[in-house]
Amino acid sequence: MAMKGEIVNTCMDAYTRDGAIRCAEILQSRHPDCEIRITEALIPNESGLFDKGFIVFPFTDDVPF
Repeated sequence: MAMKGEIVNTCMDAYTRDGAIRCAEILQSRHPDCEIRITEALIPNESGLFDKGFIVFPFTDDVPF
């Protein structure tokens, strides 16, 4: 179980929208007291350009916004 204020997983990779939602569902099932945020971001790719992706941020309850 996660300690208060601890980021519970290193799931901060870029995903498609569906992948990010699925990742958030898995994290929520494993850590029900955790707040899960998904944000859309520009992610640099191997050619030096940017792709749109979604990043999942899992936090416990007492991490400020």
